[in-house]
This record gives sequence, structure tokens and C-alpha cells, in this order.
Amino acid sequence: MLSENVKWERESIIMKWTEVGFFHEDLGDWIYDDRYEKEMIKIMKKDKAVFWGEEYNLKWRNYYGENKNEEKYNWELSNCENVYLRRFGNMIYTVPNYLEAHEKHYFFTSMGFTVENMKLIYSNKEILEMEILTLKDVIYQWLFTSHYSDDFINNLKEYASALINQIYFVDDERIDENIDKNFRKIVNLKENEVKLERIDISKFETVDVYLENGTVWQAFLRKNEKLYLNTDVDVSIRIL
Repeated sequence: MLSENVKWERESIIMKWTEVGFFHEDLGDWIYDDRYEKEMIKIMKKDKAVFWGEEYNLKWRNYYGENKNEEKYNWELSNCENVYLRRFGNMIYTVPNYLEAHEKHYFFTSMGFTVENMKLIYSNKEILEMEILTLKDVIYQWLFTSHYSDDFINNLKEYASALINQIYFVDDERIDENIDKNFRKIVNLKENEVKLERIDISKFETVDVYLENGTVWQAFLRKNEKLYLNTDVDVSIRIL
């Protein structure tokens, strides 16, 4: 079973402060000077800083997205990763950048922030402009928590197929009995077939999926006979 502190570990947090002055390399010391002010941001996922730097460098205001909101509301994180922001209830979630997530260098970090925490960076108006989280977003959150990569993948559809082809065992016999069929059914779910849910992941156990490349992907969450996708945040869909 998951430990009691898993819920805390999986929460993400934004910290913001104003840095006044600059570091003088010759003196080896910080020089206070109110002519030099920078808005600084630190974003933590579990115990890891996924971004630490100027707020300006976090936001790509002219990034090419699929629509104007994706161009405006996305982050460039420290590990060469760009994520879109989506809202659902009182939470804001990261989802993969669909234009580049299939590329080998891409490493997705699934995070969820309260709206109140997100107000350190965005206004109420800006938060309301963010796209609403969809089933597609949740499915790709889930797929990219596998961190599978390959040189010969050209788009998201190919990524999903390549990942499924890598799976040789699932530690739940209901899925394992027909891996290809069951995974493709999940990937092809329609909006009217399931609903997005907020869940308390600390009350679930993880279900491992084994890939041919040696990766063990904690792909599912199980409680009694209920099975959910493990998106590494508290939003998911029930599949069994």
C-alpha cells in the first residue's frame, strides 16, 4: 500500500519572491541595489525543484501552441520541458505539450496546484482564461508518466502505440489478460464514456506495468476492485 505521506509528496507548490540586487563575481558577494529587481519563482514537485529562476523565463508568451490560450498559458521548465496549464475545479494541472511531447528529449512532470497558489503568478482573469482539463489531457498525462521514449516516433498516436507495444506484463490480471486490447481501449476513450474524478491517491495501491526496456511504470491505482489511471496527480478516470 502507499505510505501515509504519499499525498503530501505528490503535491506541488509554487514559491515567489522579489530579488533585489545582483551577485558581484569579482567580490564574490551579493550587492544590494534597488535598480536591479527580479521576480523569482521556485516550483517544487515532491522534493525536487523543477524550476528555479526568473518568472520571465518560466513563461513563454509567444510560444507556438494549438490555440491562443496554449500560446499564453504554458511553462518552460528546467529540464527542457514545456507544459500546458489546464484548470479543473479549484486546481490547475500541467499537461504535456502536444506539439513536442512525443520527441525523445521530452520529460513530462505531472503537477497539480491550487488556484490560490497559482495566483502568485496569474490574475483571476488569466486563470479563468485557461483551458478546461479534458479527457484527452488526463489520458496523455497518464501515458507520459511512463517516461518512455524512442528515436522513431513522429506524433502522439505513434507514441501511444509504441508504448503499448513495449508492455509485457501488468500486475492486474484483468488488464494483463489482453494487454493490447485493454490499453488501446483506454487510449481511445471518448468524453461521454467516462468522467474525470478527483481522488485521494493515498488510499490506493499502485499497480505496476513492466516494459521490455526494463522500465517499471506505476500506471494504475487500485482500491478493492476499482482501477484508476495513475496520473501522478489527484485527477483521474476509473477504468474498471
